Amino acid sequence: MTSLTRCLYAFIAFGLLGVFVRVVLRQLLHPARTSGGDKERTEEERGIMLDMTTPDDESLSELMREQWTGKEDQPSGGFEPLKPPRLVSIDDPDPHQVAQALRRLNDEEGR
Repeated sequence: MTSLTRCLYAFIAFGLLGVFVRVVLRQLLHPARTSGGDKERTEEERGIMLDMTTPDDESLSELMREQWTGKEDQPSGGFEPLKPPRLVSIDDPDPHQVAQALRRLNDEEGR
């Protein structure tokens, strides 16, 4: 009988503890929203809620079309993709270039 009584008390205690932890975590992870839009939020409230939206299909396709055709106005100092040198194909190697490459590799190994 003592074991059953202690088991009932433990069940109630852990149940109450679980409800308390759930309420605290819900408050920490999902704070209450304030009335109003994003413009009325203070500095402390910004960054708490994440609202991800995708652009309309037409605007997205227009943006992609501008990027591919190069009609986009890029300011100076903006993003410019890298232009690496073309790699030499090894299908038809030039013997002179192969010899130079081997000499350079041997020189680097000797150092």
